[in-house]
Amino acid sequence: MIEPSIGRVVWFRPGKNLRNVQTDLKQPLAAIVCYVHGPRSVNLSVFDALGKHHAFVNVPLLQDDDKAPDGEMPYAEWMPFQKGQAAKTEAAEAKAMDTNLAAYTSPAPQRAPHQQRVIVEKTHLDERLSALTAFFGTEIFNGLAELERGRLRAQAVAMESYSTILGDRIAAFE
Repeated sequence: MIEPSIGRVVWFRPGKNLRNVQTDLKQPLAAIVCYVHGPRSVNLSVFDALGKHHAFVNVPLLQDDDKAPDGEMPYAEWMPFQKGQAAKTEAAEAKAMDTNLAAYTSPAPQRAPHQQRVIVEKTHLDERLSALTAFFGTEIFNGLAELERGRLRAQAVAMESYSTILGDRIAAFE
């Protein structure tokens, strides 16, 4: 579940019965969360297809596998990118929990402080590399200038090389 907060952007589906809201019903409208009643109810500042502002209160916010109401009722939903990011975050958190659990339940060899620092450094580097490669699939990345995208790709290659070196060092600790 994505926790709503003030200022977040969501998609608004106005339903068929709303008047004075310019939309073709094929595309969602942009909306900003103005107030949070709970994880499934928000107040929104909505912009219609002509850019005109509309206020809506107590709008249902779909979460996870919630079903959209019939075409008559307005509702809000997270954008696909936000859902994807939330899924990646949940997966990374679950993996970290599994890793932490394994660290506490498996006997670990005693390591010298400098060896422990190398292991922590590789763990952090791999997390940042994972976040960077996930960023490559976003609209923000695609909107960057080609030179900047190239620099970010080169950064990822350097990070992969660095991670490999750290992994080789860790393997040599054994």
